[in-house]
Amino acid sequence: MYYALTLNSFLKIKPNEKMLSVVIKGTRTNIVINDTAYDILKCCNGKNTFSEIMSALNEKYIASEDMVRLFLEQNINAGIVQVSQRCLENDNIIEKGNQYIYYPDILIWEITNVCPLRCKHCYLGEKENIWFKKEEIDYIIRLIKEKGITTVQLTGGELFSHPYVEYIVDKLNELNVVVTLSTSGYIFNDVVENVIKKLRCDASVRVSLDGNKKYHNQVRGKADAYDKVLKFMKLVKKNGIQLQLGTVILDQDEEMIKELITFARNQGVNSHTFSIVLEEGEAILNGQKSIYSNMWLQRKLVEWSKIYDTNSYKIQVSANNGLKNCGCGYKLIRLRPDFSVTPCAMIDYKIGNLKNEDFNSIMSKGTKVFESMYSPQNVECTFCNECSIIDECGDCIAMALVKNRQINGRCKWVKNNQEKIDQLIQG
Repeated sequence: MYYALTLNSFLKIKPNEKMLSVVIKGTRTNIVINDTAYDILKCCNGKNTFSEIMSALNEKYIASEDMVRLFLEQNINAGIVQVSQRCLENDNIIEKGNQYIYYPDILIWEITNVCPLRCKHCYLGEKENIWFKKEEIDYIIRLIKEKGITTVQLTGGELFSHPYVEYIVDKLNELNVVVTLSTSGYIFNDVVENVIKKLRCDASVRVSLDGNKKYHNQVRGKADAYDKVLKFMKLVKKNGIQLQLGTVILDQDEEMIKELITFARNQGVNSHTFSIVLEEGEAILNGQKSIYSNMWLQRKLVEWSKIYDTNSYKIQVSANNGLKNCGCGYKLIRLRPDFSVTPCAMIDYKIGNLKNEDFNSIMSKGTKVFESMYSPQNVECTFCNECSIIDECGDCIAMALVKNRQINGRCKWVKNNQEKIDQLIQG
């Protein structure tokens, strides 16, 4: 018998851990594993029998046949490993990554900046109406497969403005990548319905809704924005897909926010995220900013979650679980339509461009800079204790960079990290 990981499952090495990314019953799961488990599973490429696996292990150390056999049996029963009577004739590479560079698990793929809305608080700047061409899409899909990216968030602009959005989802589904769609919900046509129907069981859709009908239409710049987003939400729920709601806090009073929470819960929303305005792009041009601080919002999220959370509806509360930072720039990145790479969706600094720079080089810089960078207000960061705007940025790296410009470069956190940032930022 020959042993193989299930289709589209693979192993991934990172500087701090080894990971098994496995697809079981159509759902992808990432599991941190130890060295022994890794050594056994890397032999499960469809070309090794049990005796050949034992020979490979014994080249490194003395391995117990009983232990290895039990491990393989347990993973066969769990649906992680499969067996075949024939040697698999394929070139599938099941080992990805390396111990020196982080290759992201999450890609925020801005497939176009075309958008039918004119949101007055949009953090993106002037839109050039560009999108990935089909051959460029194929290149990015190959990159996703080669580097072991397991989650892709498709966004824009408005992702459903892209002429090949269905093709992109089809290609990601072939890799069993976890797909998240981030949309305004404004466009509704046959392609939209087809895409929603094609989403796998571990996919999710994130849609924006900022308040009641009058308020949402005013913010989004379209008189029919509210009605269209409700129609889109019903389509998502009809197809059994996880529905996320994103709300930007501008000047809504707390009563309107609470009414929106109740409404969202009644509409079958599964998770609800809130954020304040990032003062970038159109938000600056239109003079838009939140009347509340980031820390005020974080405190309110805890309060609201205690009141409104149910088994099926959750308000997302910020928590880094003792981590140094959110992982921007090395565990996750954003790819824009001009092929530029940024550390996250809300940081508009470029760390490289795939048109003229190798992906390995870009991620090498991201690893060196962001992996060791403590986020503002982290327990290890003492620079924020006496800051006059401590409530404004919270523990968000993107927010700290924006606020530093607004206080004329006086942010001590930025000053402490300036040397690292200067190594990375190209524009």
